Amino acid sequence: MRFKFFFIAVGFVFMCFSCGKEPKKGDYKGVFVGRYETGTSSGYYTTNYYFNITHSTKDELRIKEKQSQITSILKKHEKDSISGMIGFGGIYSPDGSSSVAFNFIFIQGKYDKKSINGTFSTTLGDENKEYLSEGDFTISAN
Repeated sequence: MRFKFFFIAVGFVFMCFSCGKEPKKGDYKGVFVGRYETGTSSGYYTTNYYFNITHSTKDELRIKEKQSQITSILKKHEKDSISGMIGFGGIYSPDGSSSVAFNFIFIQGKYDKKSINGTFSTTLGDENKEYLSEGDFTISAN
């Protein structure tokens, strides 16, 4: 009887710890703070995006950007880390012009049950040239 109780208690504790780190399905707000440098200018930008986490398994997380409805699949790794590409359907520009734009970003970071935090990188196009843009992001539950 003691052995059975101990086995059930250990199983329950393990289940609580393993489930507690998963991002929950639902609405999230993403804040992206980036920097870029072109041949003639450089700058910083902050952009907010809204997401919905639609599916989460042991190996992947599916996140949908609300404006474009594009769903991206992020890969989960050891130690609660995550990586992948997040797609965007609209054209976004750090300086407000339509000449600099990006439609996807590569992210890597960590996740817990309420947020995903890390770094991102992408390329910005300006007059047929591409420039690297990097930054930090936080996607957190609303």
